[in-house]
Amino acid sequence: MSAADLDLDLDLDLERDGFALFPSAVPADALEPFIPAFDGLATRALGPDAFVVRATCFDRTERANWPVAWHQDVTIPVRERRAAVGFDGWSTKEGVVHVRPPLAVLESMVAIRVHLDEAHADGGALRVLAGTHCAGRLSPDGVRAARASGTPVDCVVPAGGAMVMRPLLLHSSKRAVRPRHRRVVHFEFAASALGEGVEWDERLGTTPAGSYTHSSMRRSIIHPSASAHP
Repeated sequence: MSAADLDLDLDLDLERDGFALFPSAVPADALEPFIPAFDGLATRALGPDAFVVRATCFDRTERANWPVAWHQDVTIPVRERRAAVGFDGWSTKEGVVHVRPPLAVLESMVAIRVHLDEAHADGGALRVLAGTHCAGRLSPDGVRAARASGTPVDCVVPAGGAMVMRPLLLHSSKRAVRPRHRRVVHFEFAASALGEGVEWDERLGTTPAGSYTHSSMRRSIIHPSASAHP
């Protein structure tokens, strides 16, 4: 992917709509390793200090084929619970502490979805409401109002493609009409510490030479999910 493509599409689409699609981001024979291949997208969106804070594997199959309601991604994984201003809604999921951080944290993050299979409109592809990432954290009434006034976009992405999105972008997915594998590796990136004594649970970043290091990680950062999350 050329720098010109990134400049033209990522800057415009990500800031205006909250997402950007790159159908040919990686050649079909070079899908692994995932993170280095998509480093350019993350650093273009967040700068050279971007690092991965979470990665999740999703698969839409016949056994995991249910609709996912419109929502924003508003929690992050952290090392431990602390009394910290602006952090609330503490919970524990699969042994990992999660929290709702200050709005500025979510606004400074991006997610990159690496598609191992085609995501097509009748196969449960992600649906988004463009521009809703600019509205902050939405209440249930705010979500309903956004749905009533917005037009959903089906994010059709071929195998080997990528989607870059803001966590606060409203997104959902329908039940697949023709369920089959729709595998996605969903990486979440940040570019700064959290502050208030709160630490990211894990982080995977680049060295000055551009290679990835995970020496500080306590376990694999990629977690499989049995859900049909978008």
